[in-house]
Amino acid sequence: MAEDFKRKNPVFMPGFTLALAVVLLAFVSVWPAQGGEAADYAGMPVDSVIAAAESGDVEAQYYLAKSYEEGARVAKSIAKAVEWYHLAATKGHIEAQYKFATALDGNPEAGFLIGKMYRDGIGVQKNMVTAAKLFRQAADQGHAAAQYALGLLYASGSGVEQDDDETVRLWKEAASRGHEGARTDLADKFDIIVTVAAGVVAADAAVAAGGGNAFETVKRSAEGGDAEAQYKLAKLFESGSGAPQSTVKALNWYRKAAAQGHVEAQYEFAGALSREHPHALFLMGQMYKDGEGVQEDIAAALKYFEQAAAKGHSEAQYVLGVIHAEGNGVARDPAAAVKWWEMAAKQGHGQAGAALALQDVVKAAEAGDAEARYKLAGFYEKGTGVEQSAAKALTWYKRAAEQGHLAARYETGRIYAQGAGTARSLEEAAKWYGLAAKEGHGKARGALAAVQYEIGRNYATGQGAAKSAAEAAKWYQRAAESGHVEARYRLGYMYETGEGLKRDYAAAAKLYAAAAQKGDVAARYRLGILKSSGKGTKKNYAEAVDLWRAASEKGDGMAAFFLGYMFETGSGVKRNPAEARKYYGRAAGKGNVYGQAMESPVN
Repeated sequence: MAEDFKRKNPVFMPGFTLALAVVLLAFVSVWPAQGGEAADYAGMPVDSVIAAAESGDVEAQYYLAKSYEEGARVAKSIAKAVEWYHLAATKGHIEAQYKFATALDGNPEAGFLIGKMYRDGIGVQKNMVTAAKLFRQAADQGHAAAQYALGLLYASGSGVEQDDDETVRLWKEAASRGHEGARTDLADKFDIIVTVAAGVVAADAAVAAGGGNAFETVKRSAEGGDAEAQYKLAKLFESGSGAPQSTVKALNWYRKAAAQGHVEAQYEFAGALSREHPHALFLMGQMYKDGEGVQEDIAAALKYFEQAAAKGHSEAQYVLGVIHAEGNGVARDPAAAVKWWEMAAKQGHGQAGAALALQDVVKAAEAGDAEARYKLAGFYEKGTGVEQSAAKALTWYKRAAEQGHLAARYETGRIYAQGAGTARSLEEAAKWYGLAAKEGHGKARGALAAVQYEIGRNYATGQGAAKSAAEAAKWYQRAAESGHVEARYRLGYMYETGEGLKRDYAAAAKLYAAAAQKGDVAARYRLGILKSSGKGTKKNYAEAVDLWRAASEKGDGMAAFFLGYMFETGSGVKRNPAEARKYYGRAAGKGNVYGQAMESPVN
């Protein structure tokens, strides 16, 4: 395994990556370079250097290869380096030939992977003799997979003379290193049992054995970013071991591992690309679209998406529709977007179906249909079929609201109240809530009252507005008329104290009563004061006692104090010193200084 080689040959890591590029070169560089601008060549402009290399200038090819290998003023890309070394080497460039040759020298993993290419005819003409030679080089260096592959060739006489003894020898070596295929074939074909040494490639054995526990263990490591685990998880999905078989999921994990430099994963992914597997093509398109591991290139992304879409990949078809609809790197083309979405929708792609429905809504909205404008606003607010945008949501809600759409008026008020996609404006919110409330919208009246009250509080406290008792009273009045309980209390207090308004006890009593009826504790206490004094209402000690008792039960300390006083003096109730002490104590417990002063025994 690649990890085994890395552990035993740490000094070979640069060459190991270089050897990988040889594998990828056979796929016509299907694995992308780590993109970036090419380096200068003898003072030539970059485009001229590339043009010279592509036209066959061997020195330009070698220079580009060296620049990519060293990352000299370009983003380092071993794959590109080997590609250009190979081209220069084929033209007789001595240094390029040396560089290309060292990619295979002493690197068993590279030899094994290239051997697989020759054995399978992937990217090169099939040649079993060459495959056997490459497997032999890797096998002699202890590469278990190469030992097993070479054993298969000896067993069948492909590229080598048939030799069961050599097959057994090679498979025993591979099995002792934890190769499950070698162990199984030795047992099945030669009745030979090989026990793997404790701790040798235990993870590989667990994966090969399959089963739910092994799968979950590997999956957790893969999700944690372990490249080797990602590769193994891909293998499990590909084979259907421990999980339902899924080529798509296998390719997803091969891609993740390959992006981290896992050689075998890169080989597998490159192989899928060479076979033009639609999901592999789609994943390549995503990489170029998002600039993930490569230089962002929408043209390259489109090429891969189109290839995948042509093979029926519904997600690629959907993404192409989005790109053309938004004009992302291409001219905006709604007709092309619809074409791709229709293809995807026919295959049951939900988002494509929603996108098509959205197009009809967009057309109607742009033509002035109020209901369509309201729906389109909702799409933008939730990100349904379009990129989420609070600002665009407000635009379309407001356009529908201006046409008299009831729900749109409410939503416009809500967005202004929240400040989503726009500067928060309570006044604008009040305006649109007010229009919706006037037409009977169920939620609008309560929302309007809350906004009006908040504006009043801002004026009363000077927070968010210039302090003004008169303005506060005006907005409290509006909120009170809209049914806001706290606004009724605060407006009543302003009438009682003459703050910002002409003092009017009767108006205060009326507002307190309305708030008290809705359970406002402070309003019950203040109304009790007016009832006990006869200000703005008929004096009535009994009613005052009832109001204070209700407020006291809800924790109002002053109400408890006055209730204690009423029991002490027998005002509105029968005199009761015990009750008086109880309520004075309750007031004291709430931190009321008057209650604390009266805690001494009452006789």
